[in-house]
Amino acid sequence: MIRFRLAKAGDVPSLRALVEKAYRGESSKRGWTSEADLLDDERTSDAELAETIASDASRVLLAEIEGKLAGTVTVTDVGAGRAYLGMLCVDPDLQAGGLGRALIADAEDMAAEDFGSKILEMTVI
Repeated sequence: MIRFRLAKAGDVPSLRALVEKAYRGESSKRGWTSEADLLDDERTSDAELAETIASDASRVLLAEIEGKLAGTVTVTDVGAGRAYLGMLCVDPDLQAGGLGRALIADAEDMAAEDFGSKILEMTVI
């Protein structure tokens, strides 16, 4: 069973570990979000994640399966009825099971409900 909830400051270490696992290093190559062959630095920092979680203009949604962090997505209000969807990732060992699709659906609802957004944008490389 998947449980969705908003991230809290105490989630930063496990959230950062998930993001790095999904985007960087050898483990990321098992999934579709890997940037390991393009970039070799860290994807994010504890400070950046803590700032995003604390911001009134952002929501960091977490997905847990059996109490373990399995995925995340961030929604940021950019004004004028628009929101930005970022840092979408699912644990590479759990990809292709529909969790990413579920995170995007919840992010769309959150953008509309929390920020009044009618447009949700994202950028991929």
